[in-house]
Amino acid sequence: MSERPTEALLASALNGAFGRLLEFDLRAAARLERMEGMVLGVRIDGPDLAFRLRVNDRRLEAVPGTGEDAGATVAATPGAFLALAASGGRTNVGQFAIQGDADTARRFQEFFGALNPDWEEALTRVFGDVIGFQASRAVRGGLAWMRQAGISLAENVSEYLREESRQLVTRPELEEFLDQVDELRDDLARLEARVKRL
Repeated sequence: MSERPTEALLASALNGAFGRLLEFDLRAAARLERMEGMVLGVRIDGPDLAFRLRVNDRRLEAVPGTGEDAGATVAATPGAFLALAASGGRTNVGQFAIQGDADTARRFQEFFGALNPDWEEALTRVFGDVIGFQASRAVRGGLAWMRQAGISLAENVSEYLREESRQLVTRPELEEFLDQVDELRDDLARLEARVKRL
């Protein structure tokens, strides 16, 4: 198992965040109970950071470094993870490299997508009833805006890569290419049959 100080700090910060999130989402513990014992490895490419998310006793724990206990490992760039967070767990899976049990990765994605902390409760504890209510409305609005902005950004980047820079093919171009491959395969099969007859 490899572990670095940066990974330990990241895991510690995540554990604090998970504790707070789960405190204000009462249904999260029940969802974690159904995932008991599951471990997801996470690798962030670029800064080359790794940690594992472990479900234990209805809690979600971040453990620094890599390990063989992970049922699946998900790797992506920091931008892909930010897009995933901004979209509420709904993003292009193609941005992620998944190794191991795909069901484990899917279950973790569904868990994070279903997180719904009670922001009003959290903020009224800190600021009181009046300001906490107003702040929770602002947080909900900000999260909705971030989610929509993340989706729009992903769509705009995808459109730019397909239409403007031509670094990605469009769906009609891909379908035409696949049709040509099918025709070539059929032609080769016919040619092979003729050669065998001769």
